[in-house]
Formats: sequence, C-alpha cells, structure tokens
Amino acid sequence: IWDDDISYEDQMILCDAQTSGGLLISVPPENADKLTTLLESSNVLSAVIGRIVEDKDFKIKVSKL
Repeated sequence: IWDDDISYEDQMILCDAQTSGGLLISVPPENADKLTTLLESSNVLSAVIGRIVEDKDFKIKVSKL
C-alpha cells in the first residue's frame, strides 16, 4: 500500500532492482544511531528511512517519515 504522497516516480525507484537490492540494513531502534555513526565514520552515507511495526493484515505500507 502506498501513501497518497508517494509519487509514481518514487514508487518505481523503490521497486527497481537496480536501486533497491542490498541497500537496507535492519537493526533494533536502540542501535540505529550507533550504526549510522559507525557507517558514516567509514565514509558510508547512511540514513534511517523507516521502521517495522506490527500489522495483523500482513501488508507493507510505504509512507514518508
């Protein structure tokens, strides 16, 4: 499910295998800042882009933070 404010172009970029493969790392929220700091100290650009929440309908919803 896409939020209304996610453009078609952004949807295509997020679904493109050339831009979405191997780019995500999942860590517990309490470790996000530490990982971001570690990556940036190694000259790796990083950002927190989302979070995992419980959803009993088993669907993915993309929205802007």
